[in-house]
Amino acid sequence: MLSSFLIQLVGFQLLFSGAIKSLDSGHFVKLLQSYQIFPGVLVPVISVGVIGTEWLLGVTMLRSNCVDLVVPVAMIFLGCVTILSLAMYRLRKIEDCGCYGRYLQMNPLQSAAINAVSIGCLFSVREGLVSVCTSQDLVPGFVAATIGVFLAGRSTQMPLFERLKASK
Repeated sequence: MLSSFLIQLVGFQLLFSGAIKSLDSGHFVKLLQSYQIFPGVLVPVISVGVIGTEWLLGVTMLRSNCVDLVVPVAMIFLGCVTILSLAMYRLRKIEDCGCYGRYLQMNPLQSAAINAVSIGCLFSVREGLVSVCTSQDLVPGFVAATIGVFLAGRSTQMPLFERLKASK
């Protein structure tokens, strides 16, 4: 029971992060460009890929599907983005990690603390995770990832809120 709650809590965190960035992925793209470690042409693709991954992991974890597969992947994903964010904080002195978009700015140290707690929660429940994972169990996550990627792709030039106002 507690393990399901912790998995779903981290799933909500990932989905929330992906959803917020989907509304204005241009902010996240600019942040990744400021890192100056990715080729410029790949930055939008990487940005949309990260957002889609957050949607996929978040929805799959909220539904408690394929937890024996998704929990380790989420731990690796959170570890990688935390290391990258802290490295850029140290090397480039970035003030906003971009983890929760423009609307909820957070410095990399705050984000690293949240991610460390999330990884700790997942690490504590990883033992004994057994689920029968079929391709059907992953469909909702991939549908969510597709929606996240579509929204993120539409918001690279202009945030979706502003796009909706402009269309009226």
